[in-house]
Amino acid sequence: MLGPCGLVGYPLGHSLSPFIHQAFAAQFEETLRYTRFEVLAFETVVARFFADGGTGLNVTLPYKGASFDLVVESDRLARQAGAVNTLFQHNGVLHGTNTDGVGLVQDLTENLGLPLAGRRILILGAGGAVRGILGPLLFSGAEEIVLWNRTAARAEQLVGRYSNAAPGATPVRLFRPGRRREPGADLVIHATSAGLNAELPDIKAEQVAGSLCYDLMYGEPARGFRQWAQAAGAQAVYDGLGMLVCQAALSFRIWHGLEPDIPSVLEQVRQKISNAQAD
Repeated sequence: MLGPCGLVGYPLGHSLSPFIHQAFAAQFEETLRYTRFEVLAFETVVARFFADGGTGLNVTLPYKGASFDLVVESDRLARQAGAVNTLFQHNGVLHGTNTDGVGLVQDLTENLGLPLAGRRILILGAGGAVRGILGPLLFSGAEEIVLWNRTAARAEQLVGRYSNAAPGATPVRLFRPGRRREPGADLVIHATSAGLNAELPDIKAEQVAGSLCYDLMYGEPARGFRQWAQAAGAQAVYDGLGMLVCQAALSFRIWHGLEPDIPSVLEQVRQKISNAQAD
């Protein structure tokens, strides 16, 4: 049996994380206790979990920022994001990383077969989700990353933070349709909360027509953007379920030293969702 793991957040609803991690464990003929901790007392739960011999925790909203502040050691991915979604201990010291961006790039390039080199990427949103994915995208070989947000000031802050991230990194700039005609994007990544409040990005359809579109959300919250992008003439629209499984696989490898087979578990998850929708 693998060491106990879990997910901390509030609210957690019908999280797929226990199913995903247990499916990974089954590939190695192992069992895994993976617990949802839907809590408000975040730091207390984390401390108790590791004091009781826990192996690792995933962290979701609203605690990714608090998790970054809590860890003693954070890696480059966590520092780029200013957030942690994966906790583990080494020699009694609490460590944290962020697997969101690496999981996104892996889903795009490996699962979906979408090379990022030379692509112009338009990211819709400037919140925590964008901070979580920007770091790995900066070193994906993309030609340019353009940020759009309803509140331009938030996007400007991110541009300022990442525009000179490191030598060789993809340049990042602000989407400014009023100053010049913006060329269409090769890849549009939707990272706003539109799916949760039924709002859609306030950009022209020409920015999306012919592009590949990717929503970080999946299931019902991704439906509005998917329909909007299809109506705008997107070449194809993908949801973020593959990213969810890929980032979970990275956590699983960190905690257990095992490399799970992602495509087979992704298919199991899609089948589980399909069955639930049919009931």
